[in-house]
Amino acid sequence: MPEGTKIQVPAVMQMGVEVKPAAEQSVREYDMSKWFEQMQQQVVGCIVLACVHVHWGYVTPLALQCATAPLQLLEAPLVKIHLLHKPATGSLKRPFPAPSLLPFLPPTPEPPKEKPKKDKVKKSK
Repeated sequence: MPEGTKIQVPAVMQMGVEVKPAAEQSVREYDMSKWFEQMQQQVVGCIVLACVHVHWGYVTPLALQCATAPLQLLEAPLVKIHLLHKPATGSLKRPFPAPSLLPFLPPTPEPPKEKPKKDKVKKSK
């Protein structure tokens, strides 16, 4: 993928703390960082489930992971853009919207931008 245009990536905030500062990245750099995050999430999930299986012998979480991991990948914006060749517009426009901590709830809307208030000066007669 060519370098492409630069995009403004907003800062990542979690629990009111800035985890990752805002930056300007090329489309390629942004996609690679998102790919790395997705792969890291998949690997950590597999390691945790393997430890649970080895320690307690549970099989059900392994079966659920085998079913949900491919579904999560199919829902990922990078898969839709690069493998399914969908245009990067709408919800697939970069930078991608941050995933919700509670995926079953609708995303929280951005607070409305406040308009500057005009001071009204009363003229005396």
